[in-house]
Amino acid sequence: MAAQSQNKFLTEPNVVYKKSELKSASGLNLRSSEWMVLTQVNSDQAIQDIAAKTAMTLQDTIRILYKLFQLDLIELYLTEKKEKNTLGLSFFSNMEKVLIDIIGPVAPFVIEDVLLETNQTKNKFPAERVAELIELLCDEMHDEQKKIKFQTEMLSHIKTELI
Repeated sequence: MAAQSQNKFLTEPNVVYKKSELKSASGLNLRSSEWMVLTQVNSDQAIQDIAAKTAMTLQDTIRILYKLFQLDLIELYLTEKKEKNTLGLSFFSNMEKVLIDIIGPVAPFVIEDVLLETNQTKNKFPAERVAELIELLCDEMHDEQKKIKFQTEMLSHIKTELI
């Protein structure tokens, strides 16, 4: 992970923080809600997971995490927690960029249609179905050259992101 992103506080629901190895909360005067959130920070749970476990709103959880971040009690661990064996949002972001270059601004709508058709979501799409996803997207294209270009570029992304 890049050092510059370590110094930024990110608020996306799938971001994961970990407890700081340099600073301890002992001796600090934290409110009970802040302690409750801090105890859930474990380099495994995303912000949305912490909010659910503590029965807090996402906004309140983010506000508390920001204070803990400012106190150097937590640090960025993952910019995106993805489910095991899923493609993840970054894969879909890259795929959307490739598809926009090939078929134009309708690409995000085509992807959403295919996701609806397969009854899947971007953050839980099974990695083992990536070939099916690409094939379904190719089925939406009528130009063979565009299909080949999309398949070639996606193969490159699959090799770097999934293998």
